Amino acid sequence: MKKTAKGLWLGLVALAVAGVTAASAAVPVQIGIIGDSLQLFGADREVVGLRLNLPWSENVEMTGLDLGIAGGGGTIRGIRLNAINLSDVMSSGFEVGLVNIDAAATGCQLGLVNVVKGQMDGLQIGLFNHVGALHGVQIGIVNIIDSGNVRMLPIVSWAF
Repeated sequence: MKKTAKGLWLGLVALAVAGVTAASAAVPVQIGIIGDSLQLFGADREVVGLRLNLPWSENVEMTGLDLGIAGGGGTIRGIRLNAINLSDVMSSGFEVGLVNIDAAATGCQLGLVNVVKGQMDGLQIGLFNHVGALHGVQIGIVNIIDSGNVRMLPIVSWAF
């Protein structure tokens, strides 16, 4: 009975995921080698699930776990664990990388170099942190807020 219930449950979950994927034209898994030139699905497809960047993937939208060497795209939501994290539109969630560069961000960036060209809402922790505008805290050796009353502070910087 347990096996039957478990099988039915897994089947229902699979159908639900397939239905959501078909309805939104999103794909559950992306594996990229050379961005749009060599990846399972084109950069114009949304990924909802797992994206493996071996070494590079790029998608218009990504929601879920983004894992590998370098990942980029438009709007990225979720957990990003890459050496290089890039976002042309918005990143929200948790980013861990050597270099994190986003147009705008909400959440936490943890890396050696963290850059948000526009608005950052959240926390940056790194050696070098730079934002256009901040609603949150920066912790690092060099912290720069372009729109701040004090543009640069060492160790801790904040704006609310």
